[in-house]
Amino acid sequence: MELKSQKITWNIARRIKDAVIKHRFADDRDALVERERVFADAVYRDVYKAHLKKMEALPEGWLQSQGHFHVAFGGQYERIKFGDVRRVLARDVHNAAKVYDATHKLTVEFRAIKDADKSLRDSVREAESKVESAINSFNTTKQLIEGWPEVEKFVRQIVGQPKVNLPTVETKALNKLLDLPPEDIAA
Repeated sequence: MELKSQKITWNIARRIKDAVIKHRFADDRDALVERERVFADAVYRDVYKAHLKKMEALPEGWLQSQGHFHVAFGGQYERIKFGDVRRVLARDVHNAAKVYDATHKLTVEFRAIKDADKSLRDSVREAESKVESAINSFNTTKQLIEGWPEVEKFVRQIVGQPKVNLPTVETKALNKLLDLPPEDIAA
C-alpha cells in the first residue's frame, strides 16, 4: 500500500525519532533497569541480613514500607530504589541505612551501574541528535523514506495510521427536525 506523502511536522519528526531510538535502546535500558533492581535487592539484603526474617514476620503496618532507602557509597549519599515496596526500619527512613567504604564490592558495583547509565544516556543523546538531523533534512515523509528507506516501518506506524473522524451528522434528519430549509426566507 502506497503511503500518502505528508509534510514532516515537528510532532511527526519527534515521534519518528522516539520510535527509532526506542527500537535501538529499549533492550539496553531494560537490561540496565533489571541490573539496578538486582543491585537494590542485594543492598537491601546486605543491610537487613540479620533482621530480615524478623522484619518479615512482623504484622503489616508495624514497619514503614517504601520503595526506596538511602545508602552511602564511599561518602556519596544515594537513594536506592527497589522497584517494589519493602519494609524498612524507622531509623532508615530519613538516614543512610548503611555506609559502605569506597572499596566494598557493592560500592564498586554501584559505580559500575552509574557508569553504564551515563554511557547509555550519552549514547542515546548522540543518537537522538543524529536522528533529528537526518529527519530534519527532509521535508516530506516520501522524501524521508526515499532517502532513508530503513525508517519506513516507523513512518508508516506514525503517519500511516488512519485518522479517526467523529461520526457525521445526517443532515437530512437534522433538516427535518429543524424544518429546514425555511421556505419563507426572502431572498
